[in-house]
Amino acid sequence: MAKQDRISFDLKGLRERIERYRSSAEWQALSMSKRIRLLIEAGLHAEAEQEKNAATANFLKQLALGQLPSDADLVIAAKHLDIPEESLIALRKRLLNGDKECLHNGD
Repeated sequence: MAKQDRISFDLKGLRERIERYRSSAEWQALSMSKRIRLLIEAGLHAEAEQEKNAATANFLKQLALGQLPSDADLVIAAKHLDIPEESLIALRKRLLNGDKECLHNGD
């Protein structure tokens, strides 16, 4: 059975909050369904950003604690940081070989 793209939704207790969410004329001109869609999209984007930040923070925490991240952690961090996996693998290899200079920024 195909999934429906349209649903009924009970706005009890939410309608006024959604209407007051923004005071701009553009927001007020939108239909309620468009406002709800935009709010859902914003929430999903915020959740994805939170996951991205958590993965990056975990990677940095591992480094700070002197632990070398796993391949899986490197892949996730590289994806979230938008850098090549090979760069992080090379960094881990330098750390494994005791090259502490790779962490200094010239101070």
